[in-house]
Amino acid sequence: MTHSPKIIRVALLDDHAVVREGYAAALQRDESIIVAGLFESSAALSGALRAGLALDVLVMDYALGARDVDGINLIAALRSRYPAVALLVASAHDNAATVSLVLQAGALGFISKREPVSSLLMAVRSVAMGRQYLSDISTARMAGLADASGASPIDRPADDNDDRALALLLGRLSRREQEVIRCFLDGMLVGEVAAKFSRSVKTISNQKQTAFKKLGIRSIAELAALRDGSVAW
Repeated sequence: MTHSPKIIRVALLDDHAVVREGYAAALQRDESIIVAGLFESSAALSGALRAGLALDVLVMDYALGARDVDGINLIAALRSRYPAVALLVASAHDNAATVSLVLQAGALGFISKREPVSSLLMAVRSVAMGRQYLSDISTARMAGLADASGASPIDRPADDNDDRALALLLGRLSRREQEVIRCFLDGMLVGEVAAKFSRSVKTISNQKQTAFKKLGIRSIAELAALRDGSVAW
């Protein structure tokens, strides 16, 4: 007797329409997957969930619009309010520090937006079954952070060395400081970051300065240089 595959109800949260629609088209090729909703903001998603939208998996971007709730704050809130929904983060922010934060906050999987779309289907199926999923790129990032191989820096690819160094640096910061620093790396201004997290400009400025002291830098330019590897760690 042939059993029909379990239907997986998936929603997509991304502030870029081309990503939402592209992912939806790829997922809909699988008869066992129903795309239950496409959302461009966390507010729209939250409204649908409160109205009773039933989901098995949420595929979500890590960084949404400048005034939207996103990152680990959104992941933690969704995990707390909707524990039955498996969270799969799909993001271009695929460095080891971000992947680690995402998993710690409660996401079950991470896929880089640089991966082929075919990886998305595997990721959705995996997290729907309660299994952690890391794409090839994010697995490599985490392996570099853990340094499980014991290889010396000269034996590892330069990108892995830079990514591991960045992750170790950001590991000195609190979660809130990491989120603030990520926004500044995305080119946001102090006022925009304050509005995004519903904090005062003074609070954001203080968190930025505290983070800068921990990182041993004094400006946004030096922060960008650290990220890009153009100055010594």
